[in-house]
Amino acid sequence: MTAVPAIFASIAQLSSQDDIERLQQLDSFGVGGASLPEDLFQWAASLRIQCFDCSGATEMAGTICIRRALDPHQKITKLQVIDGLMGVLEKDNEKDNFGELIILGKVRKC
Repeated sequence: MTAVPAIFASIAQLSSQDDIERLQQLDSFGVGGASLPEDLFQWAASLRIQCFDCSGATEMAGTICIRRALDPHQKITKLQVIDGLMGVLEKDNEKDNFGELIILGKVRKC
């Protein structure tokens, strides 16, 4: 199952105990399209919902950064570039906390 953060927020707000138990039975619940607010990510983690926050470029047709709620390390970090890719943040000014994320990886032939 996947949703954007606004839909996931509605699900969290309106979920009964039965709904939460159904969410806990899912293999995964991906949230993307925008950054998942920290309180919603921690809500999913506290209820043991297999939630993952993901980000990807539309033109890449896939996830390039991920954060899993039930991974102990990822639960306390921010989005991480997925295994097999390397990311570099190119900044205009060294003091900036933003920039262009450049992703590198090997091409797989299908």
